[in-house]
Amino acid sequence: IPNDLHEDFKDYERFLRLWTFPPQCSFQLTHEGLHFTNAHFPIMTTHLALLRNYEFKFRAKIVSGHVGWIVKWTRPFNNYLPTFCVMFNINRNGKLRPHILNINRPNQESHYQLFDIHDVDLHPESSNSEWYLITTIVNGSKITISNNDRTIFEHDFSESPYKEYFEFQDKQGEVGFRCYPGEQAIINYINVKEI
Repeated sequence: IPNDLHEDFKDYERFLRLWTFPPQCSFQLTHEGLHFTNAHFPIMTTHLALLRNYEFKFRAKIVSGHVGWIVKWTRPFNNYLPTFCVMFNINRNGKLRPHILNINRPNQESHYQLFDIHDVDLHPESSNSEWYLITTIVNGSKITISNNDRTIFEHDFSESPYKEYFEFQDKQGEVGFRCYPGEQAIINYINVKEI
């Protein structure tokens, strides 16, 4: 399987082969794509671990709450629980929050470390659309997020305030999506490519 991936969530057998999902997560593949909720642990790819530098683009609709996405997901073989990952979530009001889960530096309350909320200028694809186009570029420790080709977040995670939580050997390249219980989102498609 190549490390470049296009997924439009229309083929259930393909989805079961290339993705993993945690217990209690509810999802269905609809004409709009992957409709999911209650994914406290993420719905993740299973074959992109060798990716190091990549672009991860997806089209999403926030039904309620936030949509969350994950990069640098690292997990033991045949286990849906990560040992490391960088997460982001965003709502329609442009509140973006980074998180890092590092098994070597767990947060006692939530297992992952929450960072400050960033107010960003988030725009749907058009004035009458509920869909957002989000692109995340991972290049070494630098992570850049764009919305409709406009940069809304950029940071080197080897620097403060992320540095101590970002230090982890053998980070992998799996990507995926999550949302808190009670939140819902739809992912219309994704593209992942090496850079």
